[in-house]
Amino acid sequence: MVTVRAAVADDSRMLWRWRNDETARENSISTDEVPFDAHEAWYEGSLRSPSRRIYVGLDDDLDSIGMVRFDREHDHSVVSINLAPQARGRRLALPVLRAGIDRYRDDVGGALALVALIRDSNAPSLRLFTAAGFAPRDLVDGVWTYSRTD
Repeated sequence: MVTVRAAVADDSRMLWRWRNDETARENSISTDEVPFDAHEAWYEGSLRSPSRRIYVGLDDDLDSIGMVRFDREHDHSVVSINLAPQARGRRLALPVLRAGIDRYRDDVGGALALVALIRDSNAPSLRLFTAAGFAPRDLVDGVWTYSRTD
């Protein structure tokens, strides 16, 4: 069973490594490698931000297998996911995403509209968000907006 926990300061380096993994960069909206100092400043601010939540997915052995991030905007939250390189190909993305959504909704006190921004070349994420109940809304400059309201 996959669970999630709130990210903590000690997760910074691990999440930075996952973010800079070649496959993650190829599929991200921003494909640039992120220097650790820039990541650390962003991460510290993220943990303090009332509009951002980051969760770390855990497998049955409590190994960290991915992260789910939510950025609250006016009437919705933008969700993104990144699996640890060693967790890819094990059918863990959907359980991590679902656990993250459930935890986020518990933490913020109810349902919010969710939006995901996905590169049109990122077929695994397009399938993932469809399986999680998101629907394509529009495609602009090679980036799909998928949404889910429930």
